[in-house]
Amino acid sequence: MKKIEIKVKKLNPDAKLPTQAHDTDVGWDLYAMDCGDMYCNDTGEVMYIQYDTGIAIEPPDGYHIEIYPRSSVTNKCLMLKNSVGIIDPSYRNSIKVRFHSTNGASERNHYKTDDKIAQMIVRLTIPASLLVVDELSNTERGLGGFGSSDKTKQILDTSVANFKNGKVSPPITFKF
Repeated sequence: MKKIEIKVKKLNPDAKLPTQAHDTDVGWDLYAMDCGDMYCNDTGEVMYIQYDTGIAIEPPDGYHIEIYPRSSVTNKCLMLKNSVGIIDPSYRNSIKVRFHSTNGASERNHYKTDDKIAQMIVRLTIPASLLVVDELSNTERGLGGFGSSDKTKQILDTSVANFKNGKVSPPITFKF
């Protein structure tokens, strides 16, 4: 498979370029340029810790970059603040990664300068447009969400059992 080229610019001469441990790795490791800046709210509660990578990137036309946590983040008391970061192809500033600290202001499990902090994955962007309609097609799932596939079966099984025992009168409407 032919590899595409991603342009990378060091915004700081001390920045480490993204690396892959193996040619078959999907993600590129991103490195911290600093020990992170803590951002707090008015009461002093840590809202997030932001790490600068010191690099900017330019994916080719038709691609974008997604930022994911590394599996080793489980060794830290950190969670990627926005779950998955999206780097739009037109963004040219420094890639920064924000984490939520799960242990408050304690710094003992935070990243240090030159630590691998996240990974970037190159993704194909599929152009799309929205079509506003009055109705959507019906599906078996319908309006169920947030674990509804488990809830629906449990509620239906309970309702059928109750109906057979005379505890519930049809019709029954379920709303989630």
